[in-house]
Amino acid sequence: MKREIRVYLGGSRGDWRERFIKENPDCLCYDPFKHTPQTALMNYAKIDLDAIKDSDIVFFYINDHVYSGACVEAGYASALGKPIILVFNLKGYIDPLLLGVSHKVFTDLDSAIEWFKKSTHIKQVRENE
Repeated sequence: MKREIRVYLGGSRGDWRERFIKENPDCLCYDPFKHTPQTALMNYAKIDLDAIKDSDIVFFYINDHVYSGACVEAGYASALGKPIILVFNLKGYIDPLLLGVSHKVFTDLDSAIEWFKKSTHIKQVRENE
């Protein structure tokens, strides 16, 4: 039976999440900037980590040098055995820790979204539950 794939969208701010959601209408996406209440700092981590735990896949887009939160999220997702797709769009540098825990790595968003839409792994997640 097919079901929506739950995808946690982590990483840099920007309109890339709207594009991902638009191009993957069969996915149930969690955007921490929209879905996590932005009023209680002490609750961010628990809410976001719970969302990662409930997700099937974690998708990160990093295009600025402020990504320490993504490192925490990726470490947690990796410890849970979640597949991690990483788009690291910083010229000349890829963080070795993020690279090490990621299952698939891209340097541009277009390629990552196209791969995601066509991925056999994604289709298997849909059909296995």
